[in-house]
Amino acid sequence: MSNVRRLLPKLTLNRHFVEDFLGVPEPCCALGLIEERKQVLPLVALRPGCALPNDVSTHGFDFGHSVLGTDRFEVMHFAFTNHAAPVAA
Repeated sequence: MSNVRRLLPKLTLNRHFVEDFLGVPEPCCALGLIEERKQVLPLVALRPGCALPNDVSTHGFDFGHSVLGTDRFEVMHFAFTNHAAPVAA
């Protein structure tokens, strides 16, 4: 057995952000920022209101976004694709 462990960075969250997020009814989502190794990154937090089945979450997700608009409005579009194993026919 190996003593080598994968080192993950310490995750620190803003208490008010988490309390506000957990205080709203599901399903919900939140946008925020997180700093990891002195780099500021976007954060998308999701609470779908139900547990995701293991066969869905095990294979991971792709996340995409786009911003559309004019000088009068902006729309942010988010898209998710999961990599679930193909269903046998």
